[in-house]
Amino acid sequence: MKFALTMLLGLSTSAYCTPVSFMDDYRLTNLTTDQFQEVSDSIRTSFRGKDFYRISHVVAYEMHENFEINSGKIFIHFTNKWNRELDELGNLGRFGQRYFNGERYGLTEDETNAIRHNLTWDYHVAPFLLVNNEEVVLERNLQLPYNLQPNYTPEEAFELSLKDSSIQEWVEALTVRGEILWKARRRMLLRRKEGLLSEIEGTNRPRIRRTLRARLVQTENMLERLGMNGSNETIDIRCREATNMAMVDAGQETEWCFYSKTPMYYYNQIDLREVTYGADLPSEIRYVLPVPRSFHTDEYFEAGHVEKVLKSRFDEAEVRSAYREVR
Repeated sequence: MKFALTMLLGLSTSAYCTPVSFMDDYRLTNLTTDQFQEVSDSIRTSFRGKDFYRISHVVAYEMHENFEINSGKIFIHFTNKWNRELDELGNLGRFGQRYFNGERYGLTEDETNAIRHNLTWDYHVAPFLLVNNEEVVLERNLQLPYNLQPNYTPEEAFELSLKDSSIQEWVEALTVRGEILWKARRRMLLRRKEGLLSEIEGTNRPRIRRTLRARLVQTENMLERLGMNGSNETIDIRCREATNMAMVDAGQETEWCFYSKTPMYYYNQIDLREVTYGADLPSEIRYVLPVPRSFHTDEYFEAGHVEKVLKSRFDEAEVRSAYREVR
């Protein structure tokens, strides 16, 4: 059975002042409940489980080939701020993470295990469908090793393969580890602050006191910058929606994370940056890394508009690459 799709493409000849939005001129196929169930039952689930961008691409490609469906992809982008301050807990290191003593900071066993087994991600991606005008994320392989507070159960909350989710539920599931890490980071900084105050109180040597006060100021500034200096012991991390990678790249030090909805054709963050800046940035710029603000110009944004038109179909080389993840 095949379902009708609509695809609209266009390119203005005028100059562009802003980056193109990922979903401009792209229309998702709107499925009925029965159609969705048929598609859902057909989704391949046997993968090596290593590269989720490849898994998502295979699923999107096969839904398109088998049912003529225009699906979307949902990306979550973790910023440099998230990676440095949360994933790495400042400067904890792999050894310090592996043997992290959560009890010392009043953390539960589950929270401690989440920290010990945490991995640094630049981004994650999953396909999504439009069902009765509602966006439904298809996360069939990812299982997250923690639960979300008392209103969720460990058996259901973040084994996303057990139930389909809305985009907001999916983003929330992927920010919980950051909330656990934030809690640990705050308690570590407060412990450091207490220690410095105690050391200052315990010495009369001017040079040592100056050094300790400088460290105390650094610690207090860090608590302020990370929003940890108040009475709040927890955080509800909210990711901003980004319609282009210029928003993501510009917010690397101010935001914890972003999420983006894109057409099914986009393979990874490299594709997203090519659609934003074009495919001909100088050779010293790596598309896997945030693009500096000096390249956020009309010239490159216009090249991105052209690139978006070129990425209006599945790239054969990317599809072949994606199928390397199939068992």
